[in-house]
Amino acid sequence: MKDMAHSQNLSSYAGVVSMTRGYFVDLPLITVALHSKFELPAPTSAWSTQLALISFMLLSLLGTGAAVFLRRAQEPSEDCLRKPLQVPYLLPVVGHLLSFFRAPQQLFAAIPTLFGPSGIVRLNFGTQDVYIVSGTEYIKAVWKDTKSMSSCDGLSLALRNLFGTPRRDMICIKNDKSGSSHDPHPQSSTRPEDRIFHHMFKATADTLTGANLNTTASKFQIAMKRRIEETPVQQEWVEMDNLFGFLRPLIANATVEAVCGTAFVEKYPDFVENFYDFNDKATSFLYGWPGFLMPRANRGRERCIAIMQEWRKTFDEQGFDGNPMMLHRWSYFSKMKGVSEYGVACQDVGIVWGMLANSVSAAFWLFWHTLRDPSLLAAATAEINACTTATAPQSDSDHPPFDTPKLMNQPLLQSLYAETLRKYIAVYITRTTEYSDASILDHRMRRGRMVIVNSATAHMDKRNWDHQASSHPATSFWAERFLVPPNNDTKPGIRRADSGYASLASSTTKPPPPPTSTCSAPHKIFSLDRHKGAWIPFGGGPHQCPGRHWVKTQILLGFAIIASGYEIEVKEPGREVSVHGGRYGLGALMPGERVGFRVRRRRGR
Repeated sequence: MKDMAHSQNLSSYAGVVSMTRGYFVDLPLITVALHSKFELPAPTSAWSTQLALISFMLLSLLGTGAAVFLRRAQEPSEDCLRKPLQVPYLLPVVGHLLSFFRAPQQLFAAIPTLFGPSGIVRLNFGTQDVYIVSGTEYIKAVWKDTKSMSSCDGLSLALRNLFGTPRRDMICIKNDKSGSSHDPHPQSSTRPEDRIFHHMFKATADTLTGANLNTTASKFQIAMKRRIEETPVQQEWVEMDNLFGFLRPLIANATVEAVCGTAFVEKYPDFVENFYDFNDKATSFLYGWPGFLMPRANRGRERCIAIMQEWRKTFDEQGFDGNPMMLHRWSYFSKMKGVSEYGVACQDVGIVWGMLANSVSAAFWLFWHTLRDPSLLAAATAEINACTTATAPQSDSDHPPFDTPKLMNQPLLQSLYAETLRKYIAVYITRTTEYSDASILDHRMRRGRMVIVNSATAHMDKRNWDHQASSHPATSFWAERFLVPPNNDTKPGIRRADSGYASLASSTTKPPPPPTSTCSAPHKIFSLDRHKGAWIPFGGGPHQCPGRHWVKTQILLGFAIIASGYEIEVKEPGREVSVHGGRYGLGALMPGERVGFRVRRRRGR
C-alpha cells in the first residue's frame, strides 16, 4: 500500500505520465529531437520510487536552467540587437546533428512551436552554430543583405560532397571570395577570370532567358514529341503501375537532348539511367557518406562524370544543337588556374543535376493533382489548347507544337505550377555570414556562420496561406491559390520581365476566357505579390536560382505535351499519395509509393 501511495503521488506531478511499464517525463526543451520523452523504470519499491522522484527533479532542474538560459539569451545587447536563441540540446558534441540528419521535418516543425513562427534561432552542429531563419519579414531581410552574406559556401559543399569535385579543385573554388554578383565584393582580391561563382551564375542566367531559352524550349518540345511517337502506347488502353516511372524518362531524356544536344544522347544513351542511379542517393552524398557504402550510386556518379569529361574532349562545336551554356562555361574554365578537367566534368554533372533532379518530381505532382480532378484537367487543357502553334501540325515532328511564351503566361497553369512547388519543394536555402557580422532586423548573427532558410517552413506557415480560404489550408493542394480577380489591388506577381521570355512575349497576349467549370470561374489572373518572402522555392534576392525560368518551362511544357499526346487516367484518384522524406532539404520531394494508371494515345496524334 505504501508503494501504491508513492506511485499515485508521483503520477500527480506535472510532466509525468504514469504508464503500466514506466514513467515518461516530457521535457521538450532539452531533448535532441526537441520533443521526446525520457522513460524511467516503473517503481517496484519505496526506494525505487524515491529514486524516480529524484531523477525527475533533476530533469526538472535542467528544464528550469534551460528556461533561464533562454530568457538571458534573449536579452538585447548594447546595440539593441539580440543574439539568436539557442535551441537546447542534450549531447554536447553531437548537438542537433542527429535530429537534422534523421528527422529534419520534426526538427523544423518544432522550432516555430517552441520559439514562434518568426525569428532567428541557433542549432548546434557539433563544432559550430547554424542559424535558422523563419518568417517573411526576416527572410526578406536576409535576401537584401549582400554586404555581409554570400551564397557560395552552400554551393561549395554541393560541389565537393554531392558532385565529387576533387579537393585540389576546391582550393581554387574556396579562394573565390568575390561572390556571384556582377561586381565583386569590396573585400575580395580574386582575379576577374577566377570569379568562378559569378561566371557560373552568369552563364546560366544569360543562356536560360530570352531567345536562348525559347530556342532550348523548342528543342525540348521536338524531343518530347518524338519520344511520345516512339512509345509503344497506341490507341488502346494500356495498364501501368508507376506514373512517376512513366513520366521520368520522357521528360529527362528530352531535357538532356535540349541542353546537351542530339549527338550527346545518341552517343551516351546510358547517361540518364546512370544519373538517376546516382541521384537516388543524393542526400547521402551531400551529407558526406563515402561512396563505397553506396556502390551503385557511386558507379552512376563516376559514369556521369566520365561521360562529361569525354564529351568535352571530343566536342564538335560545329554540329552542336544544344544550349550554349556549356560552351560559355568551358570558355571561362579554360582561363582559370587550379581547375582540372575532371573538376569541370563534376561541375557539368552538377548543372545537369539542377535541371533533372527536381523538375521531374515536381512534374509528377502537377500531373497527379490535375489528373485526379476532371474539372481541373478540363480547365488546364483549355489553356493548353489555346497555345498551340498554327504552323505546327500534329503530324510534323520537326516543329514545336506550342507557343512557349504564351503557354508560360496562362493564369491557371502558372497557379498550378506555383502551388506544386509550394507544397512539394523542401529545400535548404543557404547563406553564410562570410564578410562580417550580419544584422537582420532585431538580431545579430556572427561572422563565419551558415544561415538556413527552409522553404518548407515558409510554404506551410499558416499565417501566409490559411487566411485566404478556410477550406484550403496550407497543408492542402489548391490549384487556384495564386489566382486573383483582375480588378484586385494586387498586381500580377510574375510579370513578363520576370518570365524569362521578356523580349518574346507579345504585349497584346491575353489569357483565354476560362471554360465553364468549377475550377476557373470567375476569370482571374495569376499573382505572387501577396506571397513575397513566403513562396521561395528558388530562394530570393540577387542570389536566387538563375535557372528558375527553365524549370518552369520544363515542367509546364512537359505537362502540356504529354497531356495533349496521351489520355491518362489514374487509379484511385480519391486517395492521397504519400511523400518520400529522404530528399527533404534537397529540393522536390518524390512520391513515396507507386501510382497506378492507364494510358492511351489520343486519336489523331
